Amino acid sequence: MKTIYFQREFLPLIQLGYKTQTRRLVKKAAPPEILMINRHLFIKVTCVYRERLCDISLASCLAEGCLPTKDYMDPLEQFKKIWLAIYGTRPGYAWEDR
Repeated sequence: MKTIYFQREFLPLIQLGYKTQTRRLVKKAAPPEILMINRHLFIKVTCVYRERLCDISLASCLAEGCLPTKDYMDPLEQFKKIWLAIYGTRPGYAWEDR
């Protein structure tokens, strides 16, 4: 069983069903696969597909748990900020590279 890690603030969103998607830099994955999240939660992967990062839709941003807040009314901007906080601008990981 694989373990994937999420930032602490996403765990309640996962448990409440607000975060139902995640984007990861992976080469290959085949559903169905059970993943353990931070050693506390288990999820079943039901679909894996490839998508350019900067092609993410508004609906996918919301499914990523990027809900409008007073600081970020635009879920896409919130998702981009989170991505950059995790992966930065390293070659191959930068928003523009994806």
